[in-house]
Amino acid sequence: MLSPMLHIGRVAATAAVTLLLSSVFAAQSADVPPEILACIANGTKVRHTFIQHPDPAKLKEAVRLYESRVENADYPEGTIFRMIPGEAMVKRSKAAFPQSNGWEYFALGVTPQGTTVRARGMEANNPLGTCQSCHAGATKSDYVCGGGPGCAAVPLTEERIGQIQANDPRCGTNR
Repeated sequence: MLSPMLHIGRVAATAAVTLLLSSVFAAQSADVPPEILACIANGTKVRHTFIQHPDPAKLKEAVRLYESRVENADYPEGTIFRMIPGEAMVKRSKAAFPQSNGWEYFALGVTPQGTTVRARGMEANNPLGTCQSCHAGATKSDYVCGGGPGCAAVPLTEERIGQIQANDPRCGTNR
């Protein structure tokens, strides 16, 4: 039988760990851009990719870089790229994500009820591997595939990408 002091100590330790873990989760989820949690079609579509930025001038610059396939230029911080509903990449500071020139990758769980972040950063992946493993070859286009050379072709046709985008359950039927 546990002494009352030992029991109180264990309860306090468990509460402290729970509080620490919940505050870490809250801090991580607090910086998830709300745009990646919503319908993919809310962005500006260029070819098969949706681009977003909360600042219209920076969105215009990101679209210009992507449309023109500009090499050796960085996208503005805050730029969001989404090709399919379950994935996103967000331009952060280079210091925050030095391996990807500032890009944070997101693997998302998408349902009609909403979106959850399954993984983020260098741990985000899909059946082809980590997001970084596919984007690493595109250093000349700031790690953006489709915006320049260096990435392997996505194993989906343009038609299939369009179908996946059109079936984003967060978009409803009024698109």
